[in-house]
Amino acid sequence: MLRKPTLRIAKPLPPIFRKIRNQTNYMKFYVLSGFYKMLPMNSKNGFYFFLLIAALLLLLSSCGKYLEGTGYVYAEETRLPIKNVLVKAYIDHPSPDAFQMQTHTDTTGGYYVRTSKVGCGFFCPDVVVQLIMEGYQSEIVKNPSGDTVFMKKEQ
Repeated sequence: MLRKPTLRIAKPLPPIFRKIRNQTNYMKFYVLSGFYKMLPMNSKNGFYFFLLIAALLLLLSSCGKYLEGTGYVYAEETRLPIKNVLVKAYIDHPSPDAFQMQTHTDTTGGYYVRTSKVGCGFFCPDVVVQLIMEGYQSEIVKNPSGDTVFMKKEQ
């Protein structure tokens, strides 16, 4: 008598990696912790579904960038550039925990700031620049991109 050959597995897979069986016209998912979801679709739709999910994950996970800001500082009364103005860069708001860098303006009153790499979800945070000079009122500029700031003398 001939017996049918049977496939025997030495150890069953742990429940964390159980495979859903007996799907007809359903996508096959591997189960994690016993939770699963089955979507009725054929193999062509399944390919496009996973392509869409992979594109969304790539789009949302690879959003790290450096935030930059530039600008010029002038005296309001004389309309001349002010050099050696202390420029402090922050992310979102001026506070010690959001501090990124500090620099000084050059002889033309220009400055350039750059933050460390920050993660951006759907929106990137703002760069906030604080301009400080003795004898002048301090100014705060949000997302500077070549902006000109006129600083007023203190009274």
